[in-house]
Amino acid sequence: MFAITLATLTAAVAVQAHMQLVYPPPFNASNNPHLDGAPDPFLQYPANCCGRSTPMPCRGYLDLLGTPAGASVATWAAGSKQNWNISGIGNHYGGSCQVGFSTDGGKSFKVATSYEGNCPHRSAGNGGEGQNFELTVPADIPAGDAVFAWTWVNREQEFNMNCAAITISNPDSDSNSASDSALASSPTDSAPTSTPSDSSEMGSEDSHCEGFGCEAGSVNTSGSLNMDGCTCTGCISAADGDGTMALTGCTCHCPEAPVAARSITPPNQHHRHSHVHFPASTFGRKKRSGTAQLRKKEVKRVPVKVAFTDRPEMLIADTNNGCETPKTNAELKYPNPGPDVVEGDGEYPLEEPTGDCGQ
Repeated sequence: MFAITLATLTAAVAVQAHMQLVYPPPFNASNNPHLDGAPDPFLQYPANCCGRSTPMPCRGYLDLLGTPAGASVATWAAGSKQNWNISGIGNHYGGSCQVGFSTDGGKSFKVATSYEGNCPHRSAGNGGEGQNFELTVPADIPAGDAVFAWTWVNREQEFNMNCAAITISNPDSDSNSASDSALASSPTDSAPTSTPSDSSEMGSEDSHCEGFGCEAGSVNTSGSLNMDGCTCTGCISAADGDGTMALTGCTCHCPEAPVAARSITPPNQHHRHSHVHFPASTFGRKKRSGTAQLRKKEVKRVPVKVAFTDRPEMLIADTNNGCETPKTNAELKYPNPGPDVVEGDGEYPLEEPTGDCGQ
């Protein structure tokens, strides 16, 4: 009888969510440099799993704030681009995620970015480089102590939330990285694959151009380029050796954002930028006409400006709180996703939750 009960419990646990935040290291995780005591073995599991009641938000660990175990594990500048990373033993073939910040000790959590579908990346395994994600820290978030939060809802109506203590620095601060100790190891005893984003990304998607200012090996600092309706500067060009010329590093501003209420970033599983090639003959030291044919999905539109205090609250669902997400045949569409949204790959339709979801 005991053997049957144990097997049943093992099977029940096996189908439940098995992913957790790795970077920045969450409260009471094995890779948190400030861990005091035994790590929480249930951080990968959904709320209320395994016969346990899981307090929310942050699995009840907000009481660590102000103690050595709740010290900051990373410093991010307001307005900077950063990476976060998840890992585990089962990505459930996707879902939807949100990340956000609290600056009031966990009384409220404001959305930074919503990832609607394909989060975790369904075809990229359970960790490693395939589960790196990018966000932009709100430019007007107050400097000081903050809590970073990650939430995940899969298609089995399971909800998980991990939180980490971080420090927000001023936009002009040089402090824009995690402490070395915070990056020492992951819950699986391997180094986290995500680190604060490299400044070489220049805060924009790579893009390409032709004409004035795009001579091979030069930087366009004296003029701007019209690229599929976007104004781009800072292009660096180089010959590819196959008769084509590729340009990278362009900073592009697109006027289309006011039409939409959100910023769209393509589903880019490994955060690689595709390169559009043009015949080398189209590049020269004389001004030329024409625009580059950028694929729309490679352009991140200028975000609609929303004050940090006016951003929506992060969604908490499927915790016996009266808010239920789609099950099996759809991934979650957030009813109030905020100004920055990453669209999934479209493999599943998106549906909003039902019930009293507080948004």
